[in-house]
Amino acid sequence: MPDTKTCNGCGVSKPFGAFSSVKPGRGDRNNLASRCKTCRAARNLEWHNINRERSRANRKKFYQANIENERAKARVWQIEHPEYTKNYMRTWSVKNSAKLAAKQRRRAAMKVSAAPSWLTAIHHAQIQEMYDIAEARTVQTGVKHHVDHIHPLKGRNFAGLHVPWNLQVLTAFDNISKKNRVPADERHLFWAE
Repeated sequence: MPDTKTCNGCGVSKPFGAFSSVKPGRGDRNNLASRCKTCRAARNLEWHNINRERSRANRKKFYQANIENERAKARVWQIEHPEYTKNYMRTWSVKNSAKLAAKQRRRAAMKVSAAPSWLTAIHHAQIQEMYDIAEARTVQTGVKHHVDHIHPLKGRNFAGLHVPWNLQVLTAFDNISKKNRVPADERHLFWAE
């Protein structure tokens, strides 16, 4: 039995490795697709270009059904490809400077409204010290650190304050992963899970 197969798309005889495996009964006796990987990719791209809206809807539906797995895969990919991620974010920031500025202004306004008027100069110095610590840890370790609000400024059922005792220094990854959740040992105080 030869280890080659003729592609129904391009008509070229290729080795078995050039064909995708399919479910039993959907391909030939070796469970291989009728078209080679190159022809299948071209056909799929053509279908996507013709049915762009349907393709996007299918992708969005799949993403929503598997949101945690998709986010985890994206995080792993970003960690494995730091240069690409950095360049992509830099390009995105330039193209979306207005959107980024609006987001930063919203964040600053939220901090101002969450900062009580009774904070003293010592409190403001302690807050600045937390940001200095985060910057120093970033320089020392080479890992980006953020100042995190233990009780988020805009939580699900509450709002934290921008005060020194509500701040902690975390790695950027941990801070972004935490999102706007309260510490696990205090969640029962805010809502039943």
